[in-house]
Amino acid sequence: MDIARRPTFPLARAMFLAALGIATGACVAGDRSAPVEAFAESGSPVARAELALRLASEARRSHDARAMLVAARMMLTSGTRPAVLEDGALVADVDGDPVAHGWAREAIALAGDNATLVGEAEQVLAMRPRGVLRSSLGGGPLRYVRRVSANESVRFDINTQPQVPARLAAIGDGDARIGLMVSAGKARICDQRARSTHSLCTWQAASERHDVTLINAGPLASDVMILSN
Repeated sequence: MDIARRPTFPLARAMFLAALGIATGACVAGDRSAPVEAFAESGSPVARAELALRLASEARRSHDARAMLVAARMMLTSGTRPAVLEDGALVADVDGDPVAHGWAREAIALAGDNATLVGEAEQVLAMRPRGVLRSSLGGGPLRYVRRVSANESVRFDINTQPQVPARLAAIGDGDARIGLMVSAGKARICDQRARSTHSLCTWQAASERHDVTLINAGPLASDVMILSN
């Protein structure tokens, strides 16, 4: 068979590459990132959210409407909570899931005249995150996605329970070089230099409020997902 004419399977390829990224801690498409297995354990809400992000990125590259829809469903059921920046703080968003719903809209745009897939995507648009969204114990694992320009820094703060292990990860795409810095007052808790598409900070929280700086030192803008435990 002529190799150039072999049929391709965008969805299968996307699922395989995404799963491979989770299993090995490396990004798809030749990414040079460092592993973050300590944060994204297999089967955890954070791991499922990362898998959804990778799948959506691959679906976008391959113009695969079905894969994009799978990514949207996966994110909605990942167990992580969509977050927003509210007065400079990362807090749970109780009004919906702009990331998953945005991917569902992308699936509709890619679906063309596939009425069945459009109908399934519209069902996803009607879905809302499930489970506890706010409580005195917090909102569960939070995720926040935003576009970060080349050489842009984004600052926000997070509140953690004192004396409880805290984790914060940032995952970019493409040629992004993502850095994270965490401070408590004048004390620098974590300083992860921008060397790859992944950055991870883990620490034993001694105070509640922490200041976070996210940096994209790469040559291009990147969609960056921030994940907290």
